[in-house]
Amino acid sequence: MGRFEKNILFAAIMCFAVSCNSDIGRLTCEYNCGGESYQNVTSWDNKAAKLHTTQPEILFDMVDELRMKDAPENLMIVREVPNKEHPNNLRACEISYSKGSNPVLANIDKDTDQRPDAVKTYNRNWRELVWRVAEWGALGNKDSFCDPQTSLVKENGMLKLVRPGGDGGGPAKFIQIRDHSVDLFFRSTAHFKALFGDTFYRDGHDKNWSALLLSKKYQRIGLESVSKLNISVAATLKEVQIKTDRITTTPIPDGAQAMYDPRKHGTQFRFFIPVDWMDNHCPAMKPPSASTPKEFPAYCKFQNRGFHYGINLFDERKEFDTGAVGLDKDTQMFMYGQDLRALVPGGFIHNPFKQVNVPAHISADILPLIKSAILEMEATQNDLNQGKSDDDKIFYIPPRLVNNVTRAAENNDAYLSHFGISSVNIGYEVPGLSSILFEISDFKLVSAP
Repeated sequence: MGRFEKNILFAAIMCFAVSCNSDIGRLTCEYNCGGESYQNVTSWDNKAAKLHTTQPEILFDMVDELRMKDAPENLMIVREVPNKEHPNNLRACEISYSKGSNPVLANIDKDTDQRPDAVKTYNRNWRELVWRVAEWGALGNKDSFCDPQTSLVKENGMLKLVRPGGDGGGPAKFIQIRDHSVDLFFRSTAHFKALFGDTFYRDGHDKNWSALLLSKKYQRIGLESVSKLNISVAATLKEVQIKTDRITTTPIPDGAQAMYDPRKHGTQFRFFIPVDWMDNHCPAMKPPSASTPKEFPAYCKFQNRGFHYGINLFDERKEFDTGAVGLDKDTQMFMYGQDLRALVPGGFIHNPFKQVNVPAHISADILPLIKSAILEMEATQNDLNQGKSDDDKIFYIPPRLVNNVTRAAENNDAYLSHFGISSVNIGYEVPGLSSILFEISDFKLVSAP
């Protein structure tokens, strides 16, 4: 048995070998990637004459992937996306930036980009495995990054996107990309002034609150194919102003209200990892249409269905989530709010991400937590559906498949093997009139085989 040292580069992040041991036809190395430990196994298959290797995979590393580099980077900003009902809806722009050139903002908006391939350009960019900005609810040139009032500042290796329009002449929002951090600032009064003509709270009837999220798609990875999903988040709350005052301006426009309501207007900073369900007997991207129901098994109607697994890092109304389940009306996907304390041995008394100017950091394997959330939601689902007809049953997540011969349902391992992850988003939902600034110095997810 031999022993030697070796380094390896995984997705632009250096992982250092702590030690390696070799045996007949097999090499096992222990690696350290950003403070986390992983094992890499390389083996030789004599029969197939193939080399098999397993190694950590960095699914995303936001700060490293967004920082300014020599080669051009692209950051797409999206307000409204095409859908089945409105295929020509397109409100987006793209910012190109690099160390050696000035940043450029270009529209790929259906109304302002007159190129015939505008929607195709957008759809192609949307499918790329890159970071993008979602500013859902942005009201055109009144509070979007995609308008001429946005300033792009590049200095000292930093890119800053600033949308003016905040109270007192300050910014309505900005994104600042530096070598060591990504800063997100959001002041939602600009949005509601644009929506109602003055400052009011929304009445909650429609999802017309403002949001600012950074999101990324990555290659789908099945939960059964990994032994760990190590999340690392480091962020500092730099500024927060929570507004709960009664609005005295009259008259009150339709859709607005004068009173702060914590059930509707709580500011949140959180991340979500959508978890989807797939079966290889079903079409890859969508269930069969109603006109061809016999081409695929009936359970294919659940293909790509799932839920949002989320962790609230900041909520003005409470310290922690406690495994709550809610419904996202836009996506019709349920949302599971993981208790932040479950990620830290011993937990917290106070949420460290709510302490101003105090750096906070968490690093944990969330794979068992996601699996636990799936089984918890399934148990809740079964309780709610007890005694109901098939037409009346509610599905937070797809149910277990049943063997046609034995009528036995899948065991836990078989059931969980359907689920996987392929995207992430992090940022703000601010349905109230508050402002908040976070400096994010680390946000990455690493899978271990």
